[in-house]
Amino acid sequence: MPRIALVTDSAACIPAALKQEFDIHQLAFELVWDGTTHRDGVDLTPADFYHRSCQARTFPTTSQPPLGAFLTVYSELSQQSDGIVSIHVSGDMTGTVRTARLAAERSTRVSIRVLDSRTAMMAEGFVVLAAARGSRRRNIGASSR
Repeated sequence: MPRIALVTDSAACIPAALKQEFDIHQLAFELVWDGTTHRDGVDLTPADFYHRSCQARTFPTTSQPPLGAFLTVYSELSQQSDGIVSIHVSGDMTGTVRTARLAAERSTRVSIRVLDSRTAMMAEGFVVLAAARGSRRRNIGASSR
């Protein structure tokens, strides 16, 4: 049975334990706060963000994960997977889906399906977790035959 890697972005708000349990790979949005760039969930944890936002006079702007980040993760995952499913925040909100599709077109080693979740935040996370659970059931069923 083929191994399919799952990719999402930090807008999905998936807890670390679930990302680890389901082997979900996450690309971080960038937060620019007072001229300093932070990677969402990497350089600036959710707790740090909320603490800082309660005291801040300014709020951050966001930027989608860069094309290079998609190319890197797709390249790394293509070494260990037969395909990649990449699910992202709504294309109506950001250019993330467009950037993921551009990276997928440039990555020819394995098939990459980029899906627009048509949602954001934990609602996006639920879509990703449903895909992860479905993939796990498919792989378990195939291995027991």
